[in-house]
Amino acid sequence: MKLVWSNEPNGVVSVSWDGENYVVPILAGKQAEAGTRAIARWEPLITEICATTRGYEGMPLPVPYAVAVVISESQGYERAFRKELDKNGKPRVDQNGRPLTGVGLTQITAPGLKGSHSDEELFEPRLNLTIGLRHLANYWRTGIDLVATASMYNAGAMQNGRPWPSEKSPYGFREYMEFGKHGEITYDHITQVLRANNYYVLRGSGIGYTGDVANQVPQPPSSPPASPAAAIAAREPKHDPFMGALLAGALFALEAT
Repeated sequence: MKLVWSNEPNGVVSVSWDGENYVVPILAGKQAEAGTRAIARWEPLITEICATTRGYEGMPLPVPYAVAVVISESQGYERAFRKELDKNGKPRVDQNGRPLTGVGLTQITAPGLKGSHSDEELFEPRLNLTIGLRHLANYWRTGIDLVATASMYNAGAMQNGRPWPSEKSPYGFREYMEFGKHGEITYDHITQVLRANNYYVLRGSGIGYTGDVANQVPQPPSSPPASPAAAIAAREPKHDPFMGALLAGALFALEAT
């Protein structure tokens, strides 16, 4: 199935299965409470760092993108810590034997990003955000929109600077699997980033959907629309302040083959 998404003029990213009926994934419940706390605590510092962190066409990293990554990666908890495990549940290590761990607000994991810094040093918020958001901005240079950028931040990029394709993610881009309460596997990272982005953009406005995104996004039709490309072409492009000269609001349809 093809999942399409639209970058709305106000920075919201809406999603659709058919190119016609769009919904807005957004944080709700405890996730929204955590998002509110993260925004209140870290928005000033994130805004400061984004202003000097350049990405697509040399533009400053959009604050909503940065906030979304912080919320989805750590819920704004500066001492968030995660051990990377292999398929057998054993800790993964790099080529030098250093354990692979996700650290801090942006969950810095790659040894190349950590450099000579210890995990303890990387818990420091300004250092963590500076490194993590610079990494995010580098992906945004070629990702152009939030969906592609979120995929690459989570699962890396190909040599051409674009996300790895995926047969399993509804977005058609690679994202690491998540395990549900009952052991079920879901591909939810990109949606989580969209939820957080939309919550930040729409906070206090009363606009948008609530509840779990599974109840917001319509189920795929039993058979694909006859011409989803026609529905995409018929939708007028919109101005998106985060994409500069690029015609934003452009729709991206990707095969989840």
